[in-house]
Amino acid sequence: MGIGALLAGLIGQTFDDDHWYWAMVAASVVLAGAATTSRLTRSIQRFIGTTLGVLMAGVLLWLEMPTLGVVGAVIVLQAAAELLIGRNYGVAMLAVTPLALLMVSLANPIDPEILVVDRVFETFIGSLVGTAIALVSAKLRSDEQHS
Repeated sequence: MGIGALLAGLIGQTFDDDHWYWAMVAASVVLAGAATTSRLTRSIQRFIGTTLGVLMAGVLLWLEMPTLGVVGAVIVLQAAAELLIGRNYGVAMLAVTPLALLMVSLANPIDPEILVVDRVFETFIGSLVGTAIALVSAKLRSDEQHS
């Protein structure tokens, strides 16, 4: 997991000085799975769920809600994330992603386009790195068992 997070962070930082840590988080989440199939499933769920969640976040950010409106949306999204995360990780990303982007925009208001593009791009990097590490480690374990 450490190698995956480090590699994803380095690749992410090469392309994006602001949100490279999102690549590290995505790689870590992928590699948190116990078996290779769960890791690959998490990778797909992370990327698709985040991409769809970014569309929702884009709409919410485009609305330019007042601070209290954003806080209310954050509360609703947090509750939804808590209810969904145990059921389906990919579906939970539909709440987690806009939640994260709204919170970032509250702390440091920047162009919403930058936030949504960075989130998808960094999640792609992290998911790709996590998948690659998962496959390589599975291959190494398989080769070790056959030796």
